[in-house]
Amino acid sequence: MHGRSFLEYVSLEVLKLYEEIDEKIALFKSETGIDCVRDCGECCWKGRAKMVPLEFLPLAFELFRRELLFNYIDIIKGKENDVCVFYRGDLCDPKKGFCSFYRLRAATCRLYGFGFKRNKYGFYEPVMCDYLKERYLRRGLDLETLPLVDYDSIMIRLVSLCFPLGLERYPVNQAILVALNKVAILGLASFTHDHYEGYSDNKEGAQCKKNRVN
Repeated sequence: MHGRSFLEYVSLEVLKLYEEIDEKIALFKSETGIDCVRDCGECCWKGRAKMVPLEFLPLAFELFRRELLFNYIDIIKGKENDVCVFYRGDLCDPKKGFCSFYRLRAATCRLYGFGFKRNKYGFYEPVMCDYLKERYLRRGLDLETLPLVDYDSIMIRLVSLCFPLGLERYPVNQAILVALNKVAILGLASFTHDHYEGYSDNKEGAQCKKNRVN
């Protein structure tokens, strides 16, 4: 087994951070009862958030492992400003859908709906869609007693793992393309991917519906 490249090491660290995010969000959901509505893909369909390529590094390595990396590079070309290429929208209602690589989705995707940012007065405000925010406000939750995920601190930690891939934000498909190209340039014949155990979906998109509850 060959030694890991720097980018593989970074990918491992990103995955560790994702595990931490997921654990904290699971606690928040458990204690508040707040969760996304089933099959809702509106935030993906709107595609307004800009992301850093580093968020997609684990997914880029997974595509390389599946020999799909260059396929997706070709798919993204010409669609840099479109809806995320990994989003699968319903043909009748594109706002309903799922992520085809849910377990390896970006940090921004994980945090949206369940992260909190401090406002200019130093108080936490939720980073949520209108649906979740309405449920959050209706419950009058006491933030002092909740396990909150600090959006900004998580992103700072992410960026610190690899500044070149973490500083500049792009529309989602452009960010994905930068990550894919970085892995493609490595030209690795093989790489250690045991750390993806439990992250790779047996069937693309299958995990999304398991993780969506009313």
